[in-house]
Amino acid sequence: MQKKQQSMPKAWERLQEMIRNCPHRNITQQRIVHISYGEVSLYNMMSSDVACGGNLMLKPPINTIKIIEGMCSNPCNNFGDMKIMKKGVN
Repeated sequence: MQKKQQSMPKAWERLQEMIRNCPHRNITQQRIVHISYGEVSLYNMMSSDVACGGNLMLKPPINTIKIIEGMCSNPCNNFGDMKIMKKGVN
């Protein structure tokens, strides 16, 4: 599984590696989307929703996978694990 709060490209690569290592598992496209979306940072969740024009989880899995792959291939999304700072904390 992915590590909680990681960037979309890191989460996607880890998931693809898991699928390559366990091809006999027959993971559905819907499950792939669920795993990828559920374990990324809040920033990446919001970016994914904006990229698809709504809630990513409500889109057809094949379209969602294309959006995730497009986001992961964009170098702007590779800045890493973004931490959300609390007000008043340096």
